[in-house]
Amino acid sequence: DRYTSQLMKTDLKQREQIIDEARMYYAMKTNNWQEYIRLGNERIKKGLNDDFMIYNWGLKVNVLCKDMVLREEAAKWLDVIAANCDKKPNDKDMAALKNTFLGVADKLRHPEKNDKNYRPTINISGKVAALREGEDMIRVIKKEGFFKEVVDSCAIKSDGTYELKMRVATPGVYILECQGGQRVEFWAGTEDLSVDFPGFGNAKFKVVRPSYYPICGGKDNEVMNALNWEVFQMYEMLTKVPVPIREYISLADSVKRQLAVEVADIVSGDLPNRLQYWAELYADREAVIAILKALEKNEYAEMVKKIAANLSKLYPTSTAVKEFQEVLTQKELSGQGQVAPEFACPTPDGKKNMGPQDFRGKILVMDFWASWCGPCRAEIPHLKEAYAKYGDKGVAFFSVSIDKSDAAWKKALGEENMPWEQVCAPQAGKDVMRLYQFSGIPYVLVLDKEG
Repeated sequence: DRYTSQLMKTDLKQREQIIDEARMYYAMKTNNWQEYIRLGNERIKKGLNDDFMIYNWGLKVNVLCKDMVLREEAAKWLDVIAANCDKKPNDKDMAALKNTFLGVADKLRHPEKNDKNYRPTINISGKVAALREGEDMIRVIKKEGFFKEVVDSCAIKSDGTYELKMRVATPGVYILECQGGQRVEFWAGTEDLSVDFPGFGNAKFKVVRPSYYPICGGKDNEVMNALNWEVFQMYEMLTKVPVPIREYISLADSVKRQLAVEVADIVSGDLPNRLQYWAELYADREAVIAILKALEKNEYAEMVKKIAANLSKLYPTSTAVKEFQEVLTQKELSGQGQVAPEFACPTPDGKKNMGPQDFRGKILVMDFWASWCGPCRAEIPHLKEAYAKYGDKGVAFFSVSIDKSDAAWKKALGEENMPWEQVCAPQAGKDVMRLYQFSGIPYVLVLDKEG
């Protein structure tokens, strides 16, 4: 009745469209997907160029049709309308729209990706030139804060080749390690990749030094190659530049040391400038997040936020992009001048939990540390000096350990004998590190009386 009513009021062209839609709707309701695809192809050949209508056809086929031959036909529809996006390069939303269309095409070809619990499996392969008896293993390592976890591994074969299939639980940066010492950071997403290593051979000692191992893979690992190369070049410069300085006989040793420090500052300080170039070049790639994380200075903040916002449009379902956006938000919340985020961690006796909010009304010196951290332990005498000077003048001190081992933390407390409040953050400080956005310790903050 509805279609009849519309047909009575419309011109011939509109009537034909309504009839075509009615036929496709009937084919869908009767589960006749062969007819549905035939009618869709027929309408496209007649000149239909409504991208969103074709997109909706593809969505219906993806959800309801199981026939892989017919799903491939629908995927071709999405390929065409995705290609149409390239014809409008000046439209800023076209890139995100193209990715949306291609995303549906991908799910049509790989129905398993419709499962919300789906995790891609990637193939990692390569060859090791020099084998080392007893140590011929390849490991995939995920770094969380200060701790590393082996998430996958395989043996290197007698001919030097290796291959493993990694299920990517969380997309992002991982470390590929060969024979326990040669390492390269790579992006684990949906791309297969290969890396060749020289290997250590059976030399008496393994010499582990910064090296560059190119990754053969997709567009995301092109980004990682750029990042790895720049970091490698920086280490090379830091190693080589001081050599001629030390050879100047006429310079005093103190002058040589000062020159070496100043040159090192220049070399390491220039790295973010070079990374900015790559960040802007690869701004449309998911793995650019790895570069953005290295651009921590305020001068890059606006560029980082702009690229991150664009990534959210390009990759709306990416957990890596969502997590990075959360990091940027938390950085703003925990920045200088903001109220310190609250948390509550157990004291050594376990009888109470404490956090910075418990010291409101006093100036607070809050120190994040760990028993295994040499520089942290070296900082404690200076904290004691400050405590002796300001502890009775309205200044409170508060140490937060990120130790993984409760026993190691308590042993260090007995050795250091710090006369102020102590707590240990659970999960090796994972949550407090996220709240306060720091990646190195000791990390000391001063909070005013308002927190």
